[in-house]
Amino acid sequence: MSNEMNDKIYNKLEKMTDHMSSMDKTLVTQSVQLTEHIRRTNLLENQVKNLDEDIEPIKNHVAAVNGAGRILKNSLIVISVSLGIVLTTLKLLGKI
Repeated sequence: MSNEMNDKIYNKLEKMTDHMSSMDKTLVTQSVQLTEHIRRTNLLENQVKNLDEDIEPIKNHVAAVNGAGRILKNSLIVISVSLGIVLTTLKLLGKI
């Protein structure tokens, strides 16, 4: 091989080495960023879990209030119908 050809090969290898070195630096940076991303993601997942646990008593309270509201609504319907029947009966009997 000629000296010129050896120089070309050597220059190409140098460029490849420089490029690989740059890739290694990028990989290290991305690895650090990924580690930080995973840490933040885990923190957020824990916060969501804690929030769900904190909200559970509120959900139970809302369910209880909704149940009491249904009972009250149904009771008022029964009272209204009963009162309507009593008033209609009294009107028919001429008492009112």
